[in-house]
Amino acid sequence: MRVLIIDDDEDLRTLLTHYIKGRWVEAQVDEFDPIEQDFPDEKFPLGDYDVVILDQAMPGITGLSLARELSAARPGLPVVLYTGNSEHLRREDLAAAGVRAVLAKPVEPDQLHGLLRSLLP
Repeated sequence: MRVLIIDDDEDLRTLLTHYIKGRWVEAQVDEFDPIEQDFPDEKFPLGDYDVVILDQAMPGITGLSLARELSAARPGLPVVLYTGNSEHLRREDLAAAGVRAVLAKPVEPDQLHGLLRSLLP
């Protein structure tokens, strides 16, 4: 499994990476900081990933708008949005952006593992 985590918070990227690698030793997790560089970047070709996990609240861009870009670039790519406030997100907007699931912060390891298992073939 290869996962791309997109978040401006280094601590959260590191925590999610730790959760995933703790359960799937063969997992490859790449961390992307949208503040430091633009996405997509040639170092992170979308065709290489099984799942993308992205934060909703990032400076200059929302996870929902980035999900739209990712889905347009690679239709069918499982995109997971995680957020501390999902009440304002409409189901129709999530579906239109290609978001397959929403995780509430704080994310528990078992919850993350169950979701990833459900998204992988």
